[in-house]
Amino acid sequence: MAELLGDPAWSQLHPWPCTNTSWSGLQCELVSDDARVLRATRLHLGPDVATPPFRPEARLDPTSLRGLPHLRTLSIFCCFGATQAPVELPPVLFTSSSSLEQIVLKSNPGLIGPIPATLVLILVNIVLYTPMITS
Repeated sequence: MAELLGDPAWSQLHPWPCTNTSWSGLQCELVSDDARVLRATRLHLGPDVATPPFRPEARLDPTSLRGLPHLRTLSIFCCFGATQAPVELPPVLFTSSSSLEQIVLKSNPGLIGPIPATLVLILVNIVLYTPMITS
């Protein structure tokens, strides 16, 4: 999260993000066969939950996302602008080992990378919003 938000202090502020020091952009659920275990299942990134907002050095690190193997929903709103260095969607999001069911990308002109044709087989829902260009 620290790399993703561009905030090196994030882990110090939220050492237990599913419990005592929760963060509003992360939703965790109890494991069905062990009520003592929480898993991060939804991650929402955007100006409505990021305090402070995303910094220009924010990036999507494949290693960090591999640390969330039970993630079912990923939504990224207004995080990666056109003026910062391009940020690529990590290919690990689109593998058969991914647990993602829904990905929402909205208003991220700095977010680049191919979306594989096999994505339809992996994800249940895809919502892509691009800004409308009007003349």
